[in-house]
Amino acid sequence: MAKDMLFLIEELENDIHPKALKKLLKFIKEKSKYNQFIITTHSNIVTRYLGSVPESKIFRVNMKLKDKLPFSEIKEIENNKEERTKIMEDLGYEFIDLDMWKGWIFFEETSAEKIVRNYLIPWFVKELRGNIRTVGLKGVDEIPAKFNDFSNLVLFIHLEPGYKNNAWVIADGDKRGKEVVEELKEKYCKRESKWNEDNFVNFLEDDFEKYYPERFQEEVKEILAIGVKKEKRKKKKELLRKVEKWIEESDEKEVKKEFKESAKEVIEILKKIDAKINNN
Repeated sequence: MAKDMLFLIEELENDIHPKALKKLLKFIKEKSKYNQFIITTHSNIVTRYLGSVPESKIFRVNMKLKDKLPFSEIKEIENNKEERTKIMEDLGYEFIDLDMWKGWIFFEETSAEKIVRNYLIPWFVKELRGNIRTVGLKGVDEIPAKFNDFSNLVLFIHLEPGYKNNAWVIADGDKRGKEVVEELKEKYCKRESKWNEDNFVNFLEDDFEKYYPERFQEEVKEILAIGVKKEKRKKKKELLRKVEKWIEESDEKEVKKEFKESAKEVIEILKKIDAKINNN
């Protein structure tokens, strides 16, 4: 309810669960439209999230001894990539080679990411090797939070929506997958950063395993019929290992031929991404 107020908060992150902290930071970001916040922190999460707000300022406070007496030095962090990267490193954040990649692809499951990264890209879209970073998540409901964290990190470092239209989310074509993609489109394409809608897409199939070669589809059908999620996840992992073993032990030419047919849609999506980031 506060408006036109000044809040001074010391080490906001103390004794707060990370998920609760993110909710609190979102709330502060919203309320900063009508109030001013001065916050001290040792957290890279707090710094990254609030520092990505365009109107925010970041100050570094150092303590130095002069004639055995402690003095504080306050310096405003300049709005450039080098200064902001340094402050995050000092707060313990391990950067994941952000600048080495032309683009990113977020997949709903690690099985899809692994097949795409290890086989489909090297075989059918070689130009993406070394240019695209693939990320496999633990399910469709993890996509919005992970993509938002990614967006905030890049925005903090680059002071602009870095990787805009060069990061993709690909979810399965089931009901929940479609809902998540629509939520992302609503947030990033219509309300906030004006992303292109084709950066958030669904596969036509409900499960990525349906893109495995025909020889595995009877087993895929049996696994997808399992009602217990934990058991289904276990069987999916076992099948992935079986597929990988078959790939490694079989004639590469024959393997590629079968995947070219079964994963045709996936390959086409990768080719469109390649055309975008490599300007083909």
